[in-house]
Amino acid sequence: MTMPGWSSPKWVNTDGDEGAVGALLDRLGHHVPPATVDQLWVFATRRGGGVESTVFVVATFTLDDDRRDVSTARFTVTRDKKGRPSVAEQIDHHATAPVAAVARVVDGVLRRLGDDAAQPPRLEPIAGDESRWVELVRELGGTPVATAAEPEEPVADEAGDAAVPTQPAATAGEDATEPTQPLGENGAAAEAMQTAGDPESNP
Repeated sequence: MTMPGWSSPKWVNTDGDEGAVGALLDRLGHHVPPATVDQLWVFATRRGGGVESTVFVVATFTLDDDRRDVSTARFTVTRDKKGRPSVAEQIDHHATAPVAAVARVVDGVLRRLGDDAAQPPRLEPIAGDESRWVELVRELGGTPVATAAEPEEPVADEAGDAAVPTQPAATAGEDATEPTQPLGENGAAAEAMQTAGDPESNP
C-alpha cells in the first residue's frame, strides 16, 4: 500500500529477470523466512553508473510478541553487455524494538540509507502470511522458486492401483511388439518337439 500523500514509485516488473524487484524479494525470502516477517518496506530501484540498487526493510517477529527485529537488505545489480544481471546482497540487523517503536526505528534506518531511500517506500503488511509474500513476489515481477516447476503427477490405472511407470513409445523404424528371442540349442530342440507333436505339421 502507498501511504497517504506519497507518490507511487515506478517498479521494475521484468519476467525472468533475476535483477527485477520480485526476483530480489524472492531471494530475500531464502534468508528471512516469510513466515517470520511482520512488515515489509519495499523501495523503488535506483539506477546510476551502470548499477541498480534495491533496498528492503523488514520487521520480523521475535520470541517476545511485543518486540520486532528490524533489518535491511540491500541488493546491488550490475549487468553485462547482454543485460544479464549479477546480484550482490547485504543484509544488516539494526535493532530489536518494541512494536510501538518500530516506525521510529525504521525512520532512523531510512535516514542512514540516504539516497537509497530518496523515494517513499511501499509498506506491505505480511503478518507471517507466506501466501501474501508469494503473491507480492509475483506482483513485482518474480517467480517464486517453490512454484517455478510443478512435479509431474504419476498416472494411476482405472482401478486406483499404485501408479505404474509408462513405457516409452517406439520410435520411427522400430517394431513396437515384443522382440523375439534368438533360438539357441535349447530353443531349437523345443521347437522341434513342438513341430513333432503338431498333427497338422506331420503328413
